[in-house]
Order: sequence, then structure tokens, then C-alpha cells
Amino acid sequence: MASAGLLAQVVVAKYADHTPLYRQAGIYCRAGIELERATLAFVGS
Repeated sequence: MASAGLLAQVVVAKYADHTPLYRQAGIYCRAGIELERATLAFVGS
């Protein structure tokens, strides 16, 4: 289950930093968090 901090980071990276979802997925994967692009797209919606 995602924490509020992770959700906030996803939204800021998507809208404020304009980081593409494939890059966000790679960043989180290197940190040991597996998130699909579809999940990242849903979080920001």
C-alpha cells in the first residue's frame, strides 16, 4: 500500500517536474518500488 508521501512524490514528478511516466517507473524500480506506468497514470488523475 502506498503512503501519502509516495503519492505526493508521484504527483509532483508528473505535474511540476514534467517527468515522463517511464522515467518515474525506472526511478522507483531502482529504489526497490515496483510501480507500473498504468498505476502512475491513475495516481495523477
